Amino acid sequence: MVEYAVNVGQRLRALRESHSWTQDELADRGGEGIYRQYISRVEGSVQPKIELWKLQALAKAFGMTLADFCAYLSGDTSERKIHPDLKAFLMALGEVSPKTVDDIVAYYEFRKGQEK
Repeated sequence: MVEYAVNVGQRLRALRESHSWTQDELADRGGEGIYRQYISRVEGSVQPKIELWKLQALAKAFGMTLADFCAYLSGDTSERKIHPDLKAFLMALGEVSPKTVDDIVAYYEFRKGQEK
Protein backbone atom coordinates (compact mmCIF):
# COMPACT_ATOMS: atom_id res chain seq x y z
CA MET A 1 0.00 0.00 0.00
CA VAL A 2 2.80 2.43 0.82
CA GLU A 3 4.38 2.04 -2.64
CA TYR A 4 1.03 2.82 -4.27
CA ALA A 5 0.56 5.86 -2.05
CA VAL A 6 3.99 7.23 -2.97
CA ASN A 7 3.46 6.63 -6.70
CA VAL A 8 -0.05 8.09 -6.68
CA GLY A 9 1.13 11.13 -4.76
CA GLN A 10 4.01 11.74 -7.14
CA ARG A 11 1.83 11.29 -10.22
CA LEU A 12 -0.94 13.51 -8.88
CA ARG A 13 1.58 16.25 -8.10
CA ALA A 14 3.16 15.93 -11.58
CA LEU A 15 -0.24 16.12 -13.26
CA ARG A 16 -1.29 19.12 -11.18
CA GLU A 17 1.99 20.90 -11.88
CA SER A 18 1.71 20.15 -15.61
CA HIS A 19 -1.47 22.25 -15.50
CA SER A 20 0.37 24.96 -13.51
CA TRP A 21 -2.19 24.65 -10.71
CA THR A 22 -1.60 25.14 -7.02
CA GLN A 23 -3.10 22.67 -4.56
CA ASP A 24 -5.77 25.29 -3.79
CA GLU A 25 -6.67 25.58 -7.48
CA LEU A 26 -7.00 21.81 -7.85
CA ALA A 27 -9.13 21.67 -4.72
CA ASP A 28 -11.41 24.39 -6.12
CA ARG A 29 -11.70 22.56 -9.43
CA GLY A 30 -12.37 19.28 -7.60
CA GLY A 31 -15.52 20.68 -6.05
CA GLU A 32 -17.23 20.07 -2.75
CA GLY A 33 -15.36 17.75 -0.40
CA ILE A 34 -11.97 18.18 -2.08
CA TYR A 35 -9.74 20.41 0.04
CA ARG A 36 -6.16 21.63 -0.28
CA GLN A 37 -5.22 19.69 2.85
CA TYR A 38 -6.52 16.50 1.25
CA ILE A 39 -4.53 17.15 -1.95
CA SER A 40 -1.46 17.78 0.20
CA ARG A 41 -1.98 14.51 2.08
CA VAL A 42 -2.34 12.50 -1.14
CA GLU A 43 0.67 14.15 -2.78
CA GLY A 44 2.71 13.65 0.39
CA SER A 45 1.74 9.96 0.48
CA VAL A 46 0.11 10.42 3.88
CA GLN A 47 -3.36 9.52 2.52
CA PRO A 48 -2.98 5.96 1.19
CA LYS A 49 -6.65 5.38 0.35
CA ILE A 50 -8.66 7.53 -2.01
CA GLU A 51 -12.42 7.12 -2.08
CA LEU A 52 -13.96 6.45 -5.47
CA TRP A 53 -16.02 9.66 -5.43
CA LYS A 54 -12.85 11.67 -4.81
CA LEU A 55 -11.13 9.94 -7.73
CA GLN A 56 -14.11 10.87 -9.88
CA ALA A 57 -13.99 14.49 -8.72
CA LEU A 58 -10.27 14.77 -9.39
CA ALA A 59 -10.61 13.10 -12.79
CA LYS A 60 -13.31 15.60 -13.71
CA ALA A 61 -11.13 18.49 -12.54
CA PHE A 62 -8.45 17.35 -14.99
CA GLY A 63 -10.98 16.77 -17.77
CA MET A 64 -10.27 13.03 -17.76
CA THR A 65 -12.49 9.99 -17.54
CA LEU A 66 -12.23 8.01 -14.34
CA ALA A 67 -10.66 5.13 -16.28
CA ASP A 68 -8.02 7.36 -17.88
CA PHE A 69 -7.26 9.07 -14.56
CA CYS A 70 -6.86 5.75 -12.73
CA ALA A 71 -4.68 4.39 -15.53
CA TYR A 72 -2.50 7.50 -15.31
CA LEU A 73 -2.19 7.24 -11.53
CA SER A 74 -1.33 3.55 -11.78
CA GLY A 75 1.59 4.30 -14.06
CA ASP A 76 0.29 4.42 -17.63
CA THR A 77 1.69 7.73 -18.84
CA SER A 78 2.75 6.92 -22.36
CA GLU A 79 1.03 4.60 -24.79
CA ARG A 80 -2.53 4.45 -23.42
CA LYS A 81 -2.25 0.78 -22.71
CA ILE A 82 -3.57 -0.86 -19.59
CA HIS A 83 -0.83 -0.79 -17.04
CA PRO A 84 -0.35 -4.29 -15.64
CA ASP A 85 -0.92 -2.97 -12.13
CA LEU A 86 -4.15 -1.05 -12.89
CA LYS A 87 -6.37 -3.70 -11.31
CA ALA A 88 -4.03 -4.04 -8.33
CA PHE A 89 -3.89 -0.26 -7.98
CA LEU A 90 -7.67 0.05 -7.96
CA MET A 91 -8.09 -2.80 -5.49
CA ALA A 92 -5.45 -1.25 -3.19
CA LEU A 93 -7.61 1.85 -2.87
CA GLY A 94 -9.82 -0.21 -0.62
CA GLU A 95 -12.97 1.69 -1.53
CA VAL A 96 -13.60 0.07 -4.90
CA SER A 97 -15.52 -3.17 -5.34
CA PRO A 98 -14.15 -5.87 -7.65
CA LYS A 99 -17.09 -5.27 -10.03
CA THR A 100 -16.30 -1.55 -10.20
CA VAL A 101 -12.64 -2.37 -10.87
CA ASP A 102 -13.67 -4.67 -13.73
CA ASP A 103 -15.99 -1.98 -15.10
CA ILE A 104 -13.26 0.67 -15.03
CA VAL A 105 -10.76 -1.61 -16.75
CA ALA A 106 -13.34 -2.69 -19.34
CA TYR A 107 -14.25 0.92 -20.08
CA TYR A 108 -10.58 1.86 -20.40
CA GLU A 109 -10.02 -1.02 -22.85
CA PHE A 110 -13.10 0.08 -24.82
CA ARG A 111 -11.87 3.70 -24.99
CA LYS A 112 -8.41 2.55 -26.05
CA GLY A 113 -10.00 0.52 -28.86
CA GLN A 114 -12.05 3.50 -30.03
CA GLU A 115 -8.92 5.63 -30.53
CA LYS A 116 -7.40 3.27 -33.11
